[in-house]
Amino acid sequence: SPTCAKIEIVEPQLRLVKSAPGEMLQCDRIPVKYTVTNEGDGYACDLRISERFDENLMIAEGENQVELSIDSLGPGKSEEFEIMLDASKTGEYTSGATLTSRTSGEVESNLTTTKVTIPRLALAQSGPDREYLGRSVTYEITISNQGDGPAKDTVLEASIPEEERFQEA
Repeated sequence: SPTCAKIEIVEPQLRLVKSAPGEMLQCDRIPVKYTVTNEGDGYACDLRISERFDENLMIAEGENQVELSIDSLGPGKSEEFEIMLDASKTGEYTSGATLTSRTSGEVESNLTTTKVTIPRLALAQSGPDREYLGRSVTYEITISNQGDGPAKDTVLEASIPEEERFQEA
């Protein structure tokens, strides 16, 4: 009888979270992670994450967009994806992704901003052109970073001619 029928109505509730580092060097790959979570009580089907990046950001295939798919996502379940981006120029890049589902519509992710920087090292050396034999000679070596990124783990090596002896730095 229709009055005794019990119908349970379920509904998926999707959430898309995007994470990316706040700052990276241009020579490093930028890791981007997408986490899709179904916080509802029904299955979500035919999910697709899509994002278009600035023309100076590319995935390994040389494209500036990404599309990822999930067949279905059950209630209380999550799925993670990670991609790597390469930056061809320094700058600040902000973007967000879109999650579409056949059964749940469309959801936008949070926006992430990554500042891409690069160190530019300059080296200058000064000292006398001539000096008397047997006297100490002082040379000044200056290294500076004229870029906008940190030059981590920088090592400066200077060679000394065989006929000279190092005293101090």
